[in-house]
Amino acid sequence: MNSAIKKYLIRETLVSTIINSVLSFAITFLVLGGNELVLRQALVIDALPQTFAVTFFSVFVPTFLTRKKIKSGQLETLLFRKTWLPNHAFFRAVLCGLLAAIVGGLAHFAVLTGLQIEELMISTVFIYKTLYGAAISILITPIALRIVLHESGKSI
Repeated sequence: MNSAIKKYLIRETLVSTIINSVLSFAITFLVLGGNELVLRQALVIDALPQTFAVTFFSVFVPTFLTRKKIKSGQLETLLFRKTWLPNHAFFRAVLCGLLAAIVGGLAHFAVLTGLQIEELMISTVFIYKTLYGAAISILITPIALRIVLHESGKSI
């Protein structure tokens, strides 16, 4: 992978992370901000739409923008690799979002139950949900970008 592609991956992941962190904080503030304490059940339930939304946008927007850059010749591609994901950016993002939401919800339930966390202060929830949104972006965005770069590449 050449340095231009590496820089592109880092830059787009950083942008995605910042945007999804801010959105995660804002939505947490709107949905849970009126509470002093947030129960484990609310955190697990809230993890489902948050994980879906952050994953959706971490796949859809980078896929759409990267395809546009590739088509205009502004960005090189990697060697072709077939993917099992849908080719349509919206459906790809929805599928990834659904899969991630299931994993994220189950992980929240397992971790919070395993650590015997019954409730968290809202100040802790703000920090946690913001960092969780960032973590999803850091994990998903580069994967989504690599898939796009490989799908448009030339075969050997």
